Amino acid sequence: MWKKRGVIPLLTASSIYQVPLILEEWGLGKLIVERLGLPDAEPNLIEWRELVAQIAEPKNRIRVAVVGKYVELPDAYMSVREALYHAGVYNHRVVEIDLDFCREDLERNKGFERLMQADGIVVPGGFGERGIEGKNY
Repeated sequence: MWKKRGVIPLLTASSIYQVPLILEEWGLGKLIVERLGLPDAEPNLIEWRELVAQIAEPKNRIRVAVVGKYVELPDAYMSVREALYHAGVYNHRVVEIDLDFCREDLERNKGFERLMQADGIVVPGGFGERGIEGKNY
C-alpha cells in the first residue's frame, strides 16, 4: 500500500520555498516517518508558511549592481545573489541584481553612469593581486 502513496506529483511552484509545503500536503512527511518507524508528530510549519507568504506578497524593488571579475559566468556569484535575495525577503523588497559590471570595464571608465543608477553596489571579495586590482575607486 505504501508504494502507491509514494507516488507524489511535484507541481511547478512559483518559489522553491513552496516545494516542502506541497510535499507535505501530499503526505510525504508522514510516509517517511512511517517507513523509518519514527513516532508520528505534526510538523510545525508555521514559520515556513510565513516565509512563503512573505515571499509572495508584493514588494518595492531595489536594484543592486554586482561588480566583479567573472560576471560573464552565471554561477560565479551564486552565493552573492542568494544572499541578496534573502536580504530582500527579510526587508520586504525585491532585489533586482545586475551582474553586468565587469571590474576591468569600470577601470577603463565604461559603465559608470549606469552603475551610479543602482540603489546599491556589491563588490565581492577576490584573491591575489588580480582580486584586489581596481577596488580602490
